[in-house]
Amino acid sequence: MKKILIALVVWGCCQLLGASGPIVYKFLKTNLFIYSGAPPALVYVSDSQGRRTGADPALPISNDGMQGRSPVGGLMEIPNSLALQDSIENSTTTSWEVKIADSGAQTYTVNIQGMVTGNEQISVGAFLLNNPKQSRNTFKNINVLVNPGQLRKVILTFNPDQGAISLQRVVLGGDLLSDVKAACQLKLITSKACKSLTRKAKNVQIAFQNNNSQEEKLAIDGFLSDLNRLKSSIKEPTFSALQADANALLQTVNQ
Repeated sequence: MKKILIALVVWGCCQLLGASGPIVYKFLKTNLFIYSGAPPALVYVSDSQGRRTGADPALPISNDGMQGRSPVGGLMEIPNSLALQDSIENSTTTSWEVKIADSGAQTYTVNIQGMVTGNEQISVGAFLLNNPKQSRNTFKNINVLVNPGQLRKVILTFNPDQGAISLQRVVLGGDLLSDVKAACQLKLITSKACKSLTRKAKNVQIAFQNNNSQEEKLAIDGFLSDLNRLKSSIKEPTFSALQADANALLQTVNQ
C-alpha cells in the first residue's frame, strides 16, 4: 500500500501529516532544499559540525530506496532540518528531500553513497522570503556517477545574503577510473571509446598513486584531450559529468 503524505503549505510554513501525526516545519527567511533519488545512491547532508540530515547510511534501505514506512525518515541532526522520502508509484525509485530552514551562511557536504551503478542527479535551491525573484537563480543540478559502496561528495556553499548557492565536486585520484567503468557498464559510452578512456583514467590513478604533481597534471590533460576527442561517443549528461570531475581533479593539482 502506498503511503500518504499531505503537505499544507503557506508562506514560510508547511504542515506534514504522517502516520505519527502532524509535523510543522517553519522558515522565516530561507528554506534550503536538496533533492535526490534512491537508487542509485543514498544521499545525506552534513554541516560544518558533522551533524547530518537525510537518508541514514547506518540503516538498511530497500531496493527501491525506502527506509521504513514513514514519509518523514532518516537522519535529522541539523537544526531546523527535515528529511522526507516519497516512494514513486509504479517506480523502483524513492525521491528524497532534505530541507534546512534559516541556516544563515553555511557550507554543507552532500554525501552520495552508491547503492548500485548509476548516475545520481542532485537538485538544490533555496526559497528566499525576502527576495523571492532571486530564489530561481539558486536552483542548480549536478550529476555524479556512482558505484555500489562508493562514497562521493559535493561541497554546497549557501550565502543567503547574496542569494547564491555554489556546488563544488570532491574528486579523488581514482574517481575518474570509477566514473568511466560505471558509464561503460551502463552503456553510456561506446565500447571503443571505453577502452581508450579506461587507459587514460588508469594513467591518472597511477599518477596520483605516485604522488607526482607534474605527472598528475599531464595524465589529467591527456584524459581531457581524449574525452573531448570522443565526445560524440559519450551520452549526456555523462560527458559533462566526466569533464567536470576531471577539471575538479585538475584544480586540486594546481592549488
